[in-house]
Amino acid sequence: MTESAWTQALESLDRRQQAVLLLYRTMHADLGDPAAATWLCDALAAAGDDLALESALRDEVRRHADASDGRQGFARAWAEHTGEALPVWASLDRELLEQARAWMATPTYAEEHHWLVEHRELLEASADDTIEEALRRVPPEEQNRYRQLRDQARTVGLAEAYRPLLVGELASTFIRADPFAQQELLQERRQDLTDPAVRETLTAAAEGSDDPRVGLARALVDLASDPEREALLNHAFAALQGGPSLAPTLRDPALVTNPPILAALATVAGHAAGSDADLGEALFHLAIVSALTDEPDQAAEYLAAARQRATARVNDWLTHLATIGATYPRVLALIPPLTAPASAGDDPAGGDADDIPTTEEST
Repeated sequence: MTESAWTQALESLDRRQQAVLLLYRTMHADLGDPAAATWLCDALAAAGDDLALESALRDEVRRHADASDGRQGFARAWAEHTGEALPVWASLDRELLEQARAWMATPTYAEEHHWLVEHRELLEASADDTIEEALRRVPPEEQNRYRQLRDQARTVGLAEAYRPLLVGELASTFIRADPFAQQELLQERRQDLTDPAVRETLTAAAEGSDDPRVGLARALVDLASDPEREALLNHAFAALQGGPSLAPTLRDPALVTNPPILAALATVAGHAAGSDADLGEALFHLAIVSALTDEPDQAAEYLAAARQRATARVNDWLTHLATIGATYPRVLALIPPLTAPASAGDDPAGGDADDIPTTEEST
């Protein structure tokens, strides 16, 4: 009577639903029950391309196959029903399999790396079949990444294999963080964030990116990379967090001796600007950096944008250029365009803070 009811129930369902019902039946059967082997064979055949369902069924096969009571009966029933012995995947170490799945379920590359450090047995060749079984729950486009990571880790070591991923993750985290979180990150991971690899990653991220946060992140890292600029870095974060403007600090003649630092500070100043006048000051100093690094076209663009934002400061800028021009004559080339009549075609709304570039573009 019971089998008849099951048969009728299964016949009323589609193939996937049949597989699900058979899965539940085996979950409530005695471990190692020979009948469960038949149900699981049929369920696997009915699961189709539902990888999640198939994975759950294969787990159930392992659970029954591992049972000490009835082990031979289950295996024999499987062979009688399929004409083949239990497959290799049915005898995988279930604890190792869970470790592999936990590795692939970690939310960050840093946690992935840490998990492998703690479970190096996952790198052994003896774990290959287990890894492939765990990968059945991973989207196809992600599977090769795990395979390649294991290969690289066995060749060059875990730290080196994960280095590009960890660098990219750290850079991405820093870019997305607000100024308060960025300051905390620099306090906790300054050496990592100022590593040349992170700075290169930030520069690469800025290429073709319209996200102004990328340039700001690179500027902050550049300031943090120079131990002698700690006061400037603190001032920069204070400005980003609503504190005093950076505009007056940009006028320090000593900054002209280090165009990359001046570019970084001006970039931060542009993002922290609370007025058009302060934004104009930041753009003006980016023009100075471009002049010092022999980029006249870029300098002209910054200068035009600066004038549009802070016309009232032009005379002050002329005085500043004359002062530093005695030592750095390249900046004197900014005087003619600064005194020329504004072009009728100029966009009066130019020079938005989002146009503040990465420091790589400014140097």
